[in-house]
Amino acid sequence: TTTMGTSELNFYPVYERVEVKLVVKEGTTGVIERNGDGPSTEYAEWYVYGFTGRRISAAEFPNFFKVQGDGTYRIENSELSGMFGTGAKVYVTDNLTGEVVEEFYVIVFGDINGDGRINVSDANALKKETLSPTWSNRRTAVPYRIKSADLNGDTRVNVSDVNILKAVSLATKTLNQQTGRAS
Repeated sequence: TTTMGTSELNFYPVYERVEVKLVVKEGTTGVIERNGDGPSTEYAEWYVYGFTGRRISAAEFPNFFKVQGDGTYRIENSELSGMFGTGAKVYVTDNLTGEVVEEFYVIVFGDINGDGRINVSDANALKKETLSPTWSNRRTAVPYRIKSADLNGDTRVNVSDVNILKAVSLATKTLNQQTGRAS
């Protein structure tokens, strides 16, 4: 009979670091839009949206989004209102390096004043903007505000968008927060 010698097998785990980034929670209506790549100076047109409900709050954010990998997020309220709504910023930080790796603007379609609600004050603000453009003209364009106000998808802020927003504020139309379009 032949006897086989014993030998030791050593297994060593190999760890691969998961990229830190914001992802949509499965089964939700959340949407992440990354336009372009690059350092944080190029995040001007990175958006999160798709929230549901009549009033949006920061407390609802984790119901739609989470951080993949060893990271965290921080929310800064909108400069428009000091509240969570259009214009709020989400910063994703890598816990290992402490570096901000992603930045997003929150979009609530139809929320022109950034308070997280869609109502007649938004329609009035949008009407005022169409009469005397400040943030929607080409020289001083604010992309996240234009995105939240362009409700007919023609890439411009105009009276058509005002009419849609009026109908939404009167509850004769609803806005799909995943597409930004009314029905």
